[in-house]
Amino acid sequence: MLSDFGLVGLYLVFTLLFVTSMVTTPLLLTKLGVIPHKPSKEKNATYECSVETVGKSRFQWNFRYYSFGILFVTLDVMAVFLFPWAVVLSRLDGVGDFAGDALFAFVGMGIFFLVLLVAYLYSWKKGLLEWT
Repeated sequence: MLSDFGLVGLYLVFTLLFVTSMVTTPLLLTKLGVIPHKPSKEKNATYECSVETVGKSRFQWNFRYYSFGILFVTLDVMAVFLFPWAVVLSRLDGVGDFAGDALFAFVGMGIFFLVLLVAYLYSWKKGLLEWT
């Protein structure tokens, strides 16, 4: 068991060394003059897909877009969990030793759907599903 934790610790040490070297190597090479450091107005300009911005480049997003995206991702996650659950449930025949497992899987997914339904109804009540 200690050897397993040792491998995890060794992995963490190498990961930290790798990340540190990736951050410090360009800085060190710039200080040594190997990589030229010549900031200019063009290099520091804000652009989007190689098109110069018109007006201010910072603006506030409407929260509805964010909440709508979160709801979309939540429903996608529900679909991702639904397919493997359906496959496993179809293999459990509900007879013999698997009767408890089938009931447990069915009740577990029912609770999952109930939580999602409550979140969906709450979002609907708050008006988060209205696009405009």
